[in-house]
Amino acid sequence: MARIEQSIDVNLPARALFNQLTRFDDYSEFMVNVDQVSQVDDTHLRWTTSMANRPVVWDAVVTTDEAAHRIAWHGTGGIDNAGELEVRPLGEGASRVVFTVRMESGEFPGAMAGDTDAETSQHMQQSLARLKNFVETQGEGAGASCGMLGPGNVASAASTSGSPTEMLEDEPNESGPAGSRPAGR
Repeated sequence: MARIEQSIDVNLPARALFNQLTRFDDYSEFMVNVDQVSQVDDTHLRWTTSMANRPVVWDAVVTTDEAAHRIAWHGTGGIDNAGELEVRPLGEGASRVVFTVRMESGEFPGAMAGDTDAETSQHMQQSLARLKNFVETQGEGAGASCGMLGPGNVASAASTSGSPTEMLEDEPNESGPAGSRPAGR
């Protein structure tokens, strides 16, 4: 199972950015080939994406919600994957979002048969660049939490520029499928 991690700096305080990231219904606005993410209940999501030019639907459960800092999920049906978004304050008015995904090669939204991890990494990089544009255009006021994961969005503010950075690695899957453990380090 591959692990791909990318980050981008965003001109938005950490709390506002995290609140925006808990609005899963907005993911189709910035994630490449994500058609829809629906909130099923307080901790369950249904993803609708395009892979190999066809729609693919899978369910996920939110496994971690550290208020204003980190949210993680893993697939529970369909696509075997796990994801994590972490927000790190950088200074006054800016923050860094770190997006980590674990999945089988070619199972990221938009993947085509035979896609490499490097190609998947490019999709993630495009999604992060679109996220930066989306949240900076929306501004702090639009970052109200959807309330899905409960109260407690308390983080500090942040600062900086932003081009996506990445890390790619294959990691052994000693503890079973990605869906059997929370995403994270």
